[in-house]
Amino acid sequence: MYFTIDNESDIRFAEKGKNVLILGVGGIGMCQAAYLLKTLEYRVLGYDLSIYDPALTLLKNVGIEVINDVDQIPFDDIGFVVIGNSVTRNHLALPKLEAKRIPFCSFPKLLLDLILDVRFRIVVSGTHGKSTTTALIAHLLESNSLPVNYFVGAVGKNYEPKIKLQSQELAVIEGDEYDSAFYAKFSKFFYYKPSLLLVLPLDFDHRDIFPNEEAYLKNFCKLIRETPSLKTVIIHSQSLKKLEKEIPSNIEIFEYPNKNYRYEIDLQASEILVKIFETEYKVKTHLFGRHNYENILAAVLACKLTLERFGKSLINHDLMNFNPLKKRLEIIFNSDNFVLIDDFAHHPREVKSGLEAIKDRFKGYKICVFFEPRTNTSRSKLFEEEYSESFFNADMLYIKRPIVRFNDDPSNMLDATRVIKLAGKKGREIYEVNQEEIMRCLKDLDKNEKWVVCVMSNGSFDNITNLLCSIFSESKNLI
Repeated sequence: MYFTIDNESDIRFAEKGKNVLILGVGGIGMCQAAYLLKTLEYRVLGYDLSIYDPALTLLKNVGIEVINDVDQIPFDDIGFVVIGNSVTRNHLALPKLEAKRIPFCSFPKLLLDLILDVRFRIVVSGTHGKSTTTALIAHLLESNSLPVNYFVGAVGKNYEPKIKLQSQELAVIEGDEYDSAFYAKFSKFFYYKPSLLLVLPLDFDHRDIFPNEEAYLKNFCKLIRETPSLKTVIIHSQSLKKLEKEIPSNIEIFEYPNKNYRYEIDLQASEILVKIFETEYKVKTHLFGRHNYENILAAVLACKLTLERFGKSLINHDLMNFNPLKKRLEIIFNSDNFVLIDDFAHHPREVKSGLEAIKDRFKGYKICVFFEPRTNTSRSKLFEEEYSESFFNADMLYIKRPIVRFNDDPSNMLDATRVIKLAGKKGREIYEVNQEEIMRCLKDLDKNEKWVVCVMSNGSFDNITNLLCSIFSESKNLI
């Protein structure tokens, strides 16, 4: 069998005179990998059946050709292939690639070869907040004149890639627990071999990969126990309670938030006061929400420890010029009557945290939520009760009926109407997204109130955000 871990090649030895084929280029990580390879002067060709934003816009902006027909792949001109985890073993391109013995690697192996070929590696893991925290760490290290390689599993607000090579000493990378490839059925972060590991809040997710919460948590325990290079773990207090008994005694643990590592909020000054023992850092930020303040606390702590390792001090900790990530409580539109927010939330904890943040930030506003359960886990019945509690701060709630895919059990799909009923909210299940349907939903809103309309999905949600933005822009007095 050709496609195995033992046969993976080092991307750095790929022939630059031929194409590097990115199979599954529509993933946000894969499209950024394509961009990085192009900046390194590789010829890059992308393949995927369908691509949506933000990957679509990013690939267009950086000029990477994408094809969606296997017969269009120039197999005689492929020097290397990067295989995304969306690619299955029965992919039509694989037999031809194998017949020609074309060198290949998985996405995390590519990151290992390019981003993580350094002396000190910071890996950010956990269920929630990985992208934001990774981006914050990279920003703070660069702001304090410490060059760092980095990869973030999201793009910037204006579709900027969040992947960079500039250091032989230091890297920070988002450590995803999802599978690596069809031939590498283990979490991506096992490739990364961290020196410093962050474990953000942990909640059961990815039920298509992990059968239960115990298996999910054991995955993180295994990473900690079986990584010889790992000396230090920064871990959220909620996660420590779940993993503490499994962490070896030789690992240095920094638990946050607690009395030694904590934050205080000054909303009027748009800043939080981060306290690390007796040292205080006034951090100005546009980010809002308790989950983001905890992400900042973890990032500041990680940067302080890292800078000290390299003989430097954390001097610049202003985050006002931090470039926020797309779909992370992103304010798309703001008028007298409406605020439109686009958010990545799909797990019950993320939904709850996001709506709490909106409630605190936009006092006096009502909240209308359009939610798309899109992941394998969110489309199942697993979190029906949890979702009903997560939408506590919503005043109107519209949930798209989950799409039944070829490998789904139709009897185990999330019942959107039941979630809305359990939550005790006004609203309804929606079946399709078009202007007529969305206008019908907006007509339900009380015209005497100001509204935050929040779209929550880890995908494009049928372009609903652009549709809402267009409606609000053209009709400020809609209600």
